[in-house]
Parts: sequence; structure tokens; C-alpha cells
Amino acid sequence: MAGDLTQPILIFVGSAALVVFGGVYLARYGDVLADLTGWGRLWVGTILVALATSLPELVFEISAVRIDTPELAIADSFGSNMVNMFILAMGALIFGRQCFFSRVSPEQGILAGVGISLTGLALILGVFSPGVAILNVGLGSFLVLAAYLGGMRLVYVRRPTEALDGDHSSAPERISLGRAWAFFGLA
Repeated sequence: MAGDLTQPILIFVGSAALVVFGGVYLARYGDVLADLTGWGRLWVGTILVALATSLPELVFEISAVRIDTPELAIADSFGSNMVNMFILAMGALIFGRQCFFSRVSPEQGILAGVGISLTGLALILGVFSPGVAILNVGLGSFLVLAAYLGGMRLVYVRRPTEALDGDHSSAPERISLGRAWAFFGLA
């Protein structure tokens, strides 16, 4: 019986090691991209790193919608938000120095407000669906997309400048933008 579990356990351990390795380098090269592009850490984390770490969920959401199980898609999105908040809290408890949350920049408060607003909008639209469709797509989907784009624009405009952000890149050497993109993509 134990021999039957060896292969799945090895696959799990190997996959977990790849996720840890990829996550470390994703953060490192996200930081490098923030420096090289001048976009700042808040923007790169909000868009690039979030997109990269959410790709499995994106595939799941698309699959759930395609097989007409919106309950799974909604539960996954809201459940993922809850787990992410738990992970943030645990990270702050385990690895954070004193007053972890008090060291967050005001611009990150704007990002949190956008996230809370989008979650609230999705909740309201889920409960009180307008029942209007455009090109066979519910009006709520367009509203959430418009709110997301507006929120991301606000976060970008209000992002900290590099002068405020400081230069504390985790990359030991200066690399080209092309290499930074390549390493970020690989991670």
C-alpha cells in the first residue's frame, strides 16, 4: 500500500518545490522589472505578479464558466480572496516585523479599497442581478470589468514614485530589461 503512494507523493513534493522556487524568483524579477520599467513595486505587484500567480485560477474560472457551473467560479473567486487574506495575516504573524500592516504605504490602501469595492460590487451583482445582457453577456460582467479598469488606472496614477519607493532591488546585479522579462516569464 505504501509503495502505491510513493509516486504521487514524489510528484507533490517536486511540484511544491517548483512552486516555491518559482515564487521566489517571480518576486525577485518582479522587483527588478519594477525598477527597470519605472512602474514601481505596487503596480508590478498589482498587475504582473498577481496575474502570474492567478493563472491557474483563470484557467479554472474559464473552465467552470464553459461547463456552465457559475457556482464553482464564484466560490473559487471569493474563496481565493479569503485564503489570500489568511496567507497575508499568517505571513505578517510569522515573518513580519513589528507593526507589519502599519508599514504599508497609503497607496496600498487605495489598492485595498479597490479590491474591497470590486468584491462588494461582485457580491451585489450576484445577489441583485440586473438581468440585462449585451451580446449574450450579462451587464454585471461589463460593470465589474469597467470598475476593475478604473480601479487599476487609479492605482497606477497614485502609485509611489521611485524617489519615494527607494532603490532596494533584490537583484544582485543590473540586468537588461529583456532578460528581466525572460526570467520573470520563466518563473
